[in-house]
Amino acid sequence: MMLKAKLLKSIIVSICVIFVLAAGAIAAAQGGLFQPVDFDLRQKEPLPETEQEIKSLKQQISKLEEALAAQDATTAVKRWVEGVKARNGALQYAMLTSGLKAKMHKELSAGGWTTGTSSPWVKDYQIIAKKIGTKTAHFEVEFTCTDSTGSQFTSKDVLALTKQDGCWYISGINDEKDEFAEGISFAKGIYRPDFAKLPAEIKDWVECSRRIASAQEKHYNGFRFVLVTAGEKPTGGYDVEITEAVEKEGRLEARVKMTAPGRDDIVIAALTYPFDLVIVEEKDLPLHFVDVDDPGRHFMRLAGLDALEMPIAAESEWIKVFTPAPGDSVSGKVSLTGIASVFEGTVSYELLTGEGSVVAQGFTTAAMGDWGFFEEEIVLPAGLDGQRLVLRLYSLNAKDGSPLFTVEIPLAAVK
Repeated sequence: MMLKAKLLKSIIVSICVIFVLAAGAIAAAQGGLFQPVDFDLRQKEPLPETEQEIKSLKQQISKLEEALAAQDATTAVKRWVEGVKARNGALQYAMLTSGLKAKMHKELSAGGWTTGTSSPWVKDYQIIAKKIGTKTAHFEVEFTCTDSTGSQFTSKDVLALTKQDGCWYISGINDEKDEFAEGISFAKGIYRPDFAKLPAEIKDWVECSRRIASAQEKHYNGFRFVLVTAGEKPTGGYDVEITEAVEKEGRLEARVKMTAPGRDDIVIAALTYPFDLVIVEEKDLPLHFVDVDDPGRHFMRLAGLDALEMPIAAESEWIKVFTPAPGDSVSGKVSLTGIASVFEGTVSYELLTGEGSVVAQGFTTAAMGDWGFFEEEIVLPAGLDGQRLVLRLYSLNAKDGSPLFTVEIPLAAVK
């Protein structure tokens, strides 16, 4: 797990450097969009050591991509073409829709974000606009290539573009297409996408969320996704459907139909996790959820998190733990994170040795009625190296103080 984290950190740092170089290239071409910055790559900064630093680097990449976003279709094509000419895979990547990014990530990143070959190389190009509409556009790009012998030949790429959230992105390059971005059409204020065509980040969000009952939203690449999950159900026959999204009294009302099997229904005897995912047309109004059959139903929301994007590693009915995972090795401290909906929002914890002795205890705050995010660092006492530990979390019963919704996570203390 630590190796994967360090690898992720290295990749993020590399991409940040590439984007800075890409921004400098565009500044040179356009006469100063960014001011040049002198820096020495030999002076290496240490890799980030915390999730907050990783988050900060992701935000930096996002801001760089925002700066590169094109306000018109021709500019989007030109920036992508300049990336091809400069063999800069990161610049090409920044001009793609999210679906096309998912398809072309492996190809563009395989050579350290350097694309093409040193010979032949692109000498010149011509951009030909075939059709430019209000939301889509089509172009052809004819490249003139040469090599050390002076020979020349031409090649052609066909590009499709889509306008998303006021900016233009490439949604198709020859046979590689982002079918998701090109096929959206709203009815009753919603569009239900083909799950198989969704970007990986949205699929991961659904996968992390489906085991809890919740109502969430997520803004992603100019789209506003709305997700309602019913949580774990004992059988089939349960269903969730977002039927429409309408403006009402200054809010966007997402109307939801929840279905449960009848007593005599024949259903599959297996655990199921019903959910529905839509894109809503309205992007700004605050979101409110209403059950069309039970207007008084409370849809649980997230408190302290924008969206549930971390997998649940251990759980009880009302306490869900992200970290640590069962079997993790810990040194110096235990980083505890998760969500809970418990009495007074209080999650108690105990750290026990294999013999059952309590070596640390305390509590953290989540929420009651909604899913509240909790985070705590539990310092390990000295002398536990090499021992097996158990981290126990629970909520106290309001009537008699007994533990409820207990989660136990086995750990190993190391140096």
